[in-house]
Parts: sequence; C-alpha cells; structure tokens
Amino acid sequence: MGLTENQKLAIDIRDCNVLVSAAAGSGKTSVLVARILNRIISDEQADIDRMLIMTFTKAAAAELRSRIRDAIEDEIKRLVNEAVPDTEKIEHLRKQGMLAGNALITTIHGFCKNVINDHFEKVSLDPNFRVADENECKLMMQDALDRCMENAYEKADPAFLEAVECFSKAKNDKGLAELIIPIYRFVIASPDPAGYLEECRESYNIGSYEEFERSPLFESYVNHIIRKITGLKHITQQAFSIIDENSVIEPYRECISAYDEEIDAILKNTGYEALRERLRTVGNPSFKSIRSKDLDETGEKAKKAVTGLRDEIKNTIGELKELTAFAPKTLYEHIQIAKVPLFAVTDLVADFAAIFEEMKRQQNVIDFNDMEHMAVKILQDPDIAEIYRQQFIEIYVDEYQDSNMTQEVLVSLICRHDPGNVFQVGDVKQSIYSFRHARPDLFLSKYTTYSDEPGPDRRILLNDNFRSRKEVINAVNEVFSAIMKEEAGGIEYDEAARLNHGATFYEDSPKEDPYRTEIVIGLADELSSEELAANIAANRIQDMIRSGYRIYDKAKKIIRPVSYRDFAILVRSMKKYDQAFRDVFAGAGIPLFVTGREGYFGTVEVQTVLAFLASVDNPLCDIELATLAGGPVGGLSDEDMAVITSEAGKDKCLYDRIRFAAEASADITIQEKCRRMLDLLNRYKVMSTYTPVSGIISDFIDRYYGDFVRCMGKQEQRMANLALLLSKAEDYGRTSFKGLYGFVRYMDQIRKYEIDDGEAGVVGENDDVVRLMTMHASKGLEFPVCFVAGLEKKRNTQDESGKIIWNTKLGFGADFVDTNRRITGSTIPKMIAGEENRRDSVAEEIRVLYVAMTRAREKLIMIGVGREDVFEGPTADIEKSMTYFDMIKHAYKNDGFTHIDVSTVTETDLVQGRFAEEMEKEGSSDRILALLRQEEADIQSDKGEVKDVPPYLAHVQEEYPYPLNPELRMKLSVSELKHRAIEEKRSRGEALTDNDEPLFGETEPDKYIPIFARQEGQTATGGTFYGTAFHRIMELWEYASEDVTSDEVMSFAGKMHDSHRMDSDQVSAIRPDDVAFFLNSPLGQQMRTAKEAGRLFREQPFVIGVEESKEMILVQGIVDAYFIDDDGITVVDYKTDRVDHEDVLVNRYREQLEYYGKALAQITGRNIKDLVIYSTRLRKSISVA
Repeated sequence: MGLTENQKLAIDIRDCNVLVSAAAGSGKTSVLVARILNRIISDEQADIDRMLIMTFTKAAAAELRSRIRDAIEDEIKRLVNEAVPDTEKIEHLRKQGMLAGNALITTIHGFCKNVINDHFEKVSLDPNFRVADENECKLMMQDALDRCMENAYEKADPAFLEAVECFSKAKNDKGLAELIIPIYRFVIASPDPAGYLEECRESYNIGSYEEFERSPLFESYVNHIIRKITGLKHITQQAFSIIDENSVIEPYRECISAYDEEIDAILKNTGYEALRERLRTVGNPSFKSIRSKDLDETGEKAKKAVTGLRDEIKNTIGELKELTAFAPKTLYEHIQIAKVPLFAVTDLVADFAAIFEEMKRQQNVIDFNDMEHMAVKILQDPDIAEIYRQQFIEIYVDEYQDSNMTQEVLVSLICRHDPGNVFQVGDVKQSIYSFRHARPDLFLSKYTTYSDEPGPDRRILLNDNFRSRKEVINAVNEVFSAIMKEEAGGIEYDEAARLNHGATFYEDSPKEDPYRTEIVIGLADELSSEELAANIAANRIQDMIRSGYRIYDKAKKIIRPVSYRDFAILVRSMKKYDQAFRDVFAGAGIPLFVTGREGYFGTVEVQTVLAFLASVDNPLCDIELATLAGGPVGGLSDEDMAVITSEAGKDKCLYDRIRFAAEASADITIQEKCRRMLDLLNRYKVMSTYTPVSGIISDFIDRYYGDFVRCMGKQEQRMANLALLLSKAEDYGRTSFKGLYGFVRYMDQIRKYEIDDGEAGVVGENDDVVRLMTMHASKGLEFPVCFVAGLEKKRNTQDESGKIIWNTKLGFGADFVDTNRRITGSTIPKMIAGEENRRDSVAEEIRVLYVAMTRAREKLIMIGVGREDVFEGPTADIEKSMTYFDMIKHAYKNDGFTHIDVSTVTETDLVQGRFAEEMEKEGSSDRILALLRQEEADIQSDKGEVKDVPPYLAHVQEEYPYPLNPELRMKLSVSELKHRAIEEKRSRGEALTDNDEPLFGETEPDKYIPIFARQEGQTATGGTFYGTAFHRIMELWEYASEDVTSDEVMSFAGKMHDSHRMDSDQVSAIRPDDVAFFLNSPLGQQMRTAKEAGRLFREQPFVIGVEESKEMILVQGIVDAYFIDDDGITVVDYKTDRVDHEDVLVNRYREQLEYYGKALAQITGRNIKDLVIYSTRLRKSISVA
C-alpha cells in the first residue's frame, strides 16, 4: 500500500517543529519508523543514537525499537540486492543497526532516569538510588499521611481543628485525611508543585469586598449564570420546532412563548444584582389542556417531548434562582469563611509532601514524579541543557496528547530553536488519561497555532484510516460530527478531523450488508443490565460463529470465518461486568478471557497463602487461621471445628482451641490434624527468622499446597496466580519494607487501597478466546468484531462534587461551613470549578467513546440497556450528557441514523433465540416451556410440584392442542435415538437390518487398571482409553507441520501433559503410529489446510429438534471435527472400533453422521459436502454421504 501525500510530508519534512495529528488507524507508528529510517539514510550525520525517541509505555518503546531495527534490516537487504550495491550506505545502515540497541528509544521516564544517572549530584541524590514501584509508593504515602495527621493533632493549630470540623465525616477525621493524597497528586503533576499549590489558593486571597466585586472570579460567575440563561433559548427553540411540526399541540405554544419572552427579558440585564432581581419575578406558566383522544401516536410523542422541555426550563430557572439567592457581599463572606479551613488543608498537603520526600530520601528511592521534577531541575542548568541540545538532532514524542505540563517543560529545555527539531505525534481525540494528569490542551494549543503551510511550526493531518471497513468509519463520523464540538471538548470534528476510508483489502459488502454498525437496546425485565448485555453479546457471538461470518485475516491475507479470538467486548469499567460475562459465557460454552485489574485477591489460592502467612506471623488472628485450618492444608471440617470448640470452650481464641485439641481431644483424628497444624506453624515461624518471604511461600507451595491446587479446576490459572504472588514477594524483598510482618502488612495495604493487578495472564495473543476489557485497556489495539457495552452507564461525577474539588485552570473550590450558624454550601470558586470539571468530564467521555468505537476493524456492535424510545425526543446540551446514550442521541435524526441500525432485544427474545435453530416447527413455544419445566422439575423432589416458568417467559406459551407424551424424554443423544428406534422395531416384531446394528457393540467393557496394579509398561486399559486418547490428541493437535513423525506425536503429547491438558492415562494410551498415519493421510492434510485458513472446527456440540410421535424432541451430540471449503462442509468422525470391514462401520454409524450433517446444515446454513468416518483400525477414510 502506497503512502498518502501527508504521510510523505510527515516523513520528509525537515528544519521545523512538527505536530502530526494522526487519527485512529492512520498508520502513525509506520510513519514514525519511516521518518527515522529516512533521516538516517539521507543524512550520514544523523546517527540514530543522536535522536531522542520517547513514547508512552515500555512495551511501545520496545515495539518501536524492534520495528526500527527491522526497517533497517529490510533496507539493507534491498540495497544488497541492487545491481550495483551502495557499499557505503550499506555500512552506514549496519552501523545504525548496531547503534539502535543503545539508542534512546524509551519512555519519557526512561529519559529522565538517564539524565539523573548522569547528573545525580545536581539533585543531591545518592548514585545507588532505586525507583520505587507503585505499590511501595502507595504504602509509603499512607505512612506519611499517618505521620502528617499525628503531627497536626500534636500542634493543635486552630485552623487545622476548624478543617477537621468542616471536612471530617460524622464519627472520625477520615473525610479530611482522604483529601490529602488526591490533592497532592493533583499539584505534583505541575513543574513547580509548591508554587502551583500557592497559585491554586489564589481565588480565596481576596482582601476586600470591593476587590471581590472587580475580580475576574466574580465576573466569571456572572458569565456562568448568563451562559445557563442563554442555554434556555436553545430549549425553547427546540420546543417551537416540535410544535411547528405537530399542529395538534399548538395550545402548548403559549406557555413556551411566555418562557421565551421571560428569558429575553432576563438577558437584557448584565449585572449580577439586575439578573438576581429579574430572576425573582419569573413566573410559572402552565400548558393549556389537550385531550388525549385528539392525539395519535405521533402527537403523544410530541406532547411528551415538549412537556419534557418545559420541565427542563423550569428546573434550570430553579437552579438559576439558587445561584443568585445570595447578595454579592454574602458570596464574598462565604469565600472568607471557607478560606481558613481550605488553607489549613493545603498546608497539610505541603507537610505531607515534605514527610513523604523525607521518607523516600531515607530509603534512597525516587518515584516517577521525582524523575520528572529532578530531570527538569537538572536541565534548568543552561550548561547541562546545552549538552543535550547539541546531542539530539531531533526529538520525537509519541502519544503527545497524553503529555503533562512537566513533560512539556522538559522537552522545551532540550529542544533546538531556529530551526526547531521537535517532532510530536498523537491524536487529541484519543486523549483519555486525565486521571494521570494528561493535558490535551497542550496538543490543542499547537493544533490551532501551527500552520499547514511552510514555516517554523508545521501541522500535518493524517486522517486516512487503514484499519476499518467503511461501515465502521461512516458510523464513527456520523456520531462524532454531532457530538465532538469545540465548546464540548476543545476540538471540532470537522472535515480536518473526520476519518477517511483508506483500507483497500476488504471485499465489497453484499447488498444486505452484514457489516453495518449496530446499536442493540436491551429491554431489561429480571436480569441486571450487565447480565442482559452479556446475554446479548453471547447470542451474537454464537450466531456469527455458527454462520461462518467472514472476516479478512490481515496476517494471512485471506478471508476466513470468524473465530472466538476475533471478538472483543469493551466496557467503561469492569465493575459487575466481569462476573456477569464470566457466568453467561461459561453457560453458553464461549471461552472468555477477562483483561483487567480486578479479582486477584478474591481467588481462593491467593487467599489461602495470605492466610497462611498471616497465621505464621500472628496465629492469634482467628479469621486467617480459620481459613488455613479449614482449608485443604489444615483439613479441619466444620464438624471438626465444632468438636474443638465444644471441647476447648468458646472463650478461647482459635489458636488456643487447636493447641488444646492437639493434646486432649477425644477424637484421635482431630488430635492428629491439630498437631500437624501446629507443627506447620512452628516450622515456618522458625523459618521466617532466616528465610525471605519469597522462600517461605515457595516452600509452602512445594511442600503442602501445590498438589491441592493442581487438583482444582483451572489449575493453570491458579498456579499462575501463585507464581504472581511469589513474584510480588520477590518485589517486596527489594523494597524498603522487610520481614514477614512487613509483607503481611504490605499485602493488607494493597488490598485495602485496591491495588489489584488482576489475575495472572495465561492467555496468549493467538489463543482462541473472546476478550473482555476496559475501553482504556483497548487503546492501541484493534479487533475484527468489537462490542461496546454499557451505553446506559452514567459517567463518574466525583470531580464535580465533594467538599473540596480542584481544576487545572481554576485551582481549588471549597464548600463554606459556617459552624456557628450550622449552615454549609458552595462558594463561587467551587461552583465555577465544578462546572469546568463537568465540561472536562464530558469531553473526556466523548474521547473514550471515540477510542472504543475505532477499535473495530469490520463489525461494530454497541449494546445498551434502556427504553425502546431512548433516542427519541429532544436533546439536551451535549455538556449535560450523563451516558453514552445521551451523547449518541445527538446524531439521531427524525428518520434515525444513516449508518447505524438500531434494534431492541427483550429477555424473551434471547431465550427464544437460543432454541430457534432447534425448534422451527409449530408448537415450538410449548416445547421451550416444557423443556424449562422439565429441567426445573429435575431440581425438585420426586413428589414436589413443578414451579412456574419465570414471568418474563410466560407469554411465549400458546394453547397447544396435543397432550405431551409422558414417556417422551425432551432431550436425547444421537446414540440414544438410534437405540430407541431399534427397540421399537423389536417391540413390533420387525426384523433388524445391518443398518440397525447398535452404535456400540455388546462387547464386555475394558476394565480400568489402577497405577499400583499395573505391570511395567502396562497402560490403564485397552480400547476405551485408546479411543479417548485419540480423540483428545486430535482435538488439541496444532497442525504445525506437513510430514508428522511418531516422535513428534509423543513429544506433543508430553507437552500437553505438562500443561495439564492431557492426563497420564491418555498419554500412555496413545498409539503414535496411528496418529501420525492419519495426520499424513489426504484427509489429515485437508484438515491441516483448513486449520491454517481458520476453517477447521473440532469437538463442536450441537442440539437440534427432530419430530418423534408427533412431538418435538431435542437431540444433542458432539461432532469430532468438520471443516469448510468453497463446496461446503465435510464432517469427520473418528472411530477406533475393532472391525475388519468398512461396511460394519457404515451400517453402524451412518445414521449418527446424518444427524451430525443435519445439525451442521441447520447451524451454519451451508451445504454438507461429505460425511466421513476415519477408522484407526483400518487406517482408512470412509465416505457415508
């Protein structure tokens, strides 16, 4: 694919500062790599180690370094293969390849650390300093906070005591303490934290009332009121438009006109007092009555919409009256009341910062903020800055939209001028890290001031999207053209910002376009919104898998059916979604991997080990000791615990009860268990005096706990979680905290402050699983099919409320608390800061939604739970949006969306959809209900009554004219169905044919031989285990090579055993020659080809409906394998029967394979090309079609 003109410009431009605004999927990294390569090729002085290349994460830096090296290698190969190789250029590039290993391709913190290492004496730092990890820093902060509060109470300053009174919660000072660290994090992001802290208090440093009246603060407040009043004009105009289009509600015009005239009259006043007086006189006009019988459905909707707009006007006028309730002098007095406790809080923040700094220096550690500030301090020395300025011929900053002010200052200290040499690339529409104090306004400032024309500061736009289908791009443009506005986010989604379709490798969409973007609205009844979203996603994924939904494989450059790995589900927050999706997807048989930072400490294996450590440290902790003693290690059951309590007495702690039982319990078994428990605790208590915590954990797992974990479900994940805990213990050993007690406290604090890294990752990039992740985690990734769930979830408003809030531009806003009159309320600075924070929050949520929607390559499905008419009616100002539904509604027109299909789904629809494939005949609703009732009846006692079907399913039942056959089972396997047919023939006295041979012969079953009773070399059993083993290895085989040997088969089986995917009996039962013969056969090679194309499916369960005795029953089974080519589906069934002729297998299994074919035809909608039995005995493929 060739370069666009703007990509070429970004690569070739020289001798100026460059800002590249690179939209989603525009090839940003490729352009960056190409520019660097172009620079070192065209300029022999431009060695790569004379460039500073900074990006956002270590992973991104590593990828960038790798891609630069690959690009250099590719260019060398191209030059070598030329007719007359340019040897000088080749040598120059080989030199660059060697230099790339040590080049400064790093994160910005990596560069800062490099500066500190070279000039540590400038910041009085010991050269052996260490960078503290995030967990260690948070715990040190907590210790610093405790000391800070203790010091303040000792001093008992009146201002501090007033702050305690104003900002604490009812029973303790927790509310005040919880303000300190967040405010510290806010100010520390500034290049000059101490100066910025003082600057943020400026709004409250007003000396007199007269000064207040003339202040920019009071002027901003008046303008804030006028903006709200002006916004009411937008609402009245919406109401007039609806009335103009619906004459039946014409009587409502008079009321809206009255409000409109009042608003015009108010806006003629510009001073605060005049506005205040005029707002007092605003009345409450009412609607004239309209008879409902005179309105059709359209009229009712119009009436409802105008009523809603009238209510919004009334509510806003009420808010305006509250904003102007106080005289200006009273507003000034409120600021003075709030000033003393607010300044006391900021003094606490300064004290906290000093204590935290002292603690870090004592331990000779620094954190990431220190890196930035120390590097800035060092580089403020002009001589040192000049060294770096001369070293770097060019400075590259990737993901510039996520920079903060300190990082901006850092670059400004080392860059060149006249001409500039800073190349910054990013996309302000994807700036989603405000919680890390990212400053998108830095990008926006350059975006608006840099020129598209030649000059010292150039702006280059990359808006061609090479990632997504036009269906996705059209939907993105439709939504964000309506909601991404300059006044609601700083950037206008105009022609310069819109995405252009650049991908040329997608095939044309069919007339009935399956790739159109969708919004699915779930209508909830009994399910939670998270459960409903999970069910909707599960149903769609199953449908797309079964139908062979086609996608383009970028890696293989082919079109293939979608696999589970091609799906991603994005949510704003994992809260509640995690468990809902796990439960629903497990029930649906869909493999799911949850990417997130939650759940680790909730796992039983981690809880057990932590309980063990806490018990060793202090056995008097009853809860932890009970966890250990009552688990598999201690082996004490609930009954054992009751006996121990009864014998020892309730007045003793659990440890003393166990000690008593170890000596005097009447139950010898309990006595022995308690002795073992005490021996274990004593052993590790002694061991803890000379062994690091990681060694104690490792020994405990190896000696006592590991075998239990390996016998539990999901043992691979559980062992990985324990390995992660061991890694945390090793990290702890490198911190300033020491000893077992310290580690127990360390982990307690991590849990308390929710530093939860999520479960250990055991899923690789190519594992065939659906991925659930947050929208933030998805940034930089792409997926063929993307679900965006949670359109109905409200955004976080905590930055707009609270007793103290803060804003980057406006500083602090605090409540006033008049302790004498016992009244409290918001000051002007708080109201203005809250309003600014609300705008910033909405702008960030718009950008988060943009990131989420642009992750999709081919299909985008958005899911929300709400009302069917969620998009109908008038829209509020975009700045008032609370949900993604509210935002997207701005793109909705009278006739709907242009590029987005909207549908609704009820819980009943989901239930019916699951059975639709199997129950297509009349009476299916009754069969669903019958099945549900039977399954519920299985749970009841034999004589108990069957409960009714849940209410949300009741309406699917219609009167059914035929009574159900009580002898007819609702669900049968394929083999049971055939046995039933044979028995019916026998009961009628009919002769059986060869085709009526049972699926399984009447042979004596193989007997299992336990391990201890086997002879040397003997396996668990014969044919039964052989069949299981053959099926299992064929399910797992990776089809990595064409010519397979027996040794390869056994090597693979060994790997599967080591990863706990095959057990020892299965491995010993394998006959590698049989497996290798099949894999090298024509059928095996066909399956390998299908696997490479993503069109081989193995161990596929199915359920279909068949008619028996005029009743519909469900038949279930599992297809060993099937693969798809252009002619249709080939079904493969492995048979290990001991037979001598293929006719026996055909007669025995023809009907079974016909059911398989029927099921797959129903499920996929494709033709059945062939039905094949593969006989391991005969080593032959046998067609039965």
